Amino acid sequence: MRNKVAIVGCGFVGMSYAFSLLNTYNKLDELVLIDINKEKVEGNLLDISQAAINCNSSVKIINGNYSDCSDASIVCITAGTSQSEIKESRTESFKTNDNIMKSIVTEVKNSGFSGIYLIASNPLDVMCYSAWQYAKTSPNKILGSGTFLETARLKYFLSKKLNIPAKNITGYVFGEHGDSQFVVWSSVKIFDEKTHEYNSIDIYLNETEKEEIENLVKHAGYEILKRTGATHYGVSNCLTKLTTCILSGEESYFPVSNYDKEKHIYISSLARVGRDGIVSSLPIPLTPKEKDMYNKSAEYIKSFIDQLDFSDSTK
Repeated sequence: MRNKVAIVGCGFVGMSYAFSLLNTYNKLDELVLIDINKEKVEGNLLDISQAAINCNSSVKIINGNYSDCSDASIVCITAGTSQSEIKESRTESFKTNDNIMKSIVTEVKNSGFSGIYLIASNPLDVMCYSAWQYAKTSPNKILGSGTFLETARLKYFLSKKLNIPAKNITGYVFGEHGDSQFVVWSSVKIFDEKTHEYNSIDIYLNETEKEEIENLVKHAGYEILKRTGATHYGVSNCLTKLTTCILSGEESYFPVSNYDKEKHIYISSLARVGRDGIVSSLPIPLTPKEKDMYNKSAEYIKSFIDQLDFSDSTK
């Protein structure tokens, strides 16, 4: 397959991702924009095609259809009911978004597509599971942006709190891309530039301060949403990094929504991403409290999946 990406859903997230991709990955051959609003896509296409000139990009950009997905390496799905429309949490209108996902994935699959599904529609983990059911493909070929963005937000808030560069912070947010997410505090380490050693976060923050940071991370998206009506730059950057790994084959680990065989759901944990999608998972030690939070987050995701009917999508 060529270095070809198709984006289904050309709203704020879809177009921010397209623009980020053009500015980051210069080996892209073709970019397909697919949306029910063809007129708007045509306007976006003209705008982004002209911007691509200054990126020294020769990528072919088209206002496409599902048939154009047949030879794509990645189909990124961002379509669905936006949070600005429903003005509620990411888990609202999940049945509507499941119907949208079914329609999209069925069309993509029928085109002959055999590549990687990259999901950014909410509720993210539930939509990853839905995409898997409708695509009838290996679960490793479906991944969601998951808590990759929340992990970036964690580093951002810790950087501000501790007045240190974000690059000196390691750590992850796991679980649902939503309200049951949690910071894996046992994984958070701070690189000391004087000693060249990684220190536990416990040296820097007490439990109350940790809780404050965790709340900032959890509510960051809502704070942006109520001020601007959309959150798209952060997630588009995450999608671009995942896309680059898939297209280049340069594997790396990210906290993304991937299939948990034991729980039979999609949920964010540390996974190795490469040309084949999810190459492998990387279990990291969790404290008993963190294991409990992971299990509760998994149960929450499953409670939504159990309300959906996949009886006509048997594998």
